[in-house]
Amino acid sequence: MANSIDNQKAMRGCHPNSRNNLKPFAKGLSGNPNGRPPKDVSLTSLLKKYLEEVPAIKVGDQANTKTWRELIVQAWLVGAYKGNSTLFIELINRLEGKIVQPFGGEGGGAIPVRVIYERADSREADRETG
Repeated sequence: MANSIDNQKAMRGCHPNSRNNLKPFAKGLSGNPNGRPPKDVSLTSLLKKYLEEVPAIKVGDQANTKTWRELIVQAWLVGAYKGNSTLFIELINRLEGKIVQPFGGEGGGAIPVRVIYERADSREADRETG
């Protein structure tokens, strides 16, 4: 009996040997001063890097001076202006936010929910016969 009590105390961290390795936390110092390491392979981080670059392309007869980000936004706006409904809807949703789609029961009222509880003894009877 005494052995099981000693094991229970050791499991909870109350055994004297389990406290030997514990040291108090230094106030004001982080256990992880550099933070989480950046992901090495991330398409998003690579995309963000390239969006800020100025591509070596010509616009008409002149060299380009705009970043990829500026060129993409400009193409998006031109496409929406020319009638591409997908680009237009995406643009409006980003600027104004999506329109809230209300839902409900008949006439916009509450949706009735019916919960059926199974009796525990019927499940046990099913297990015995099944």
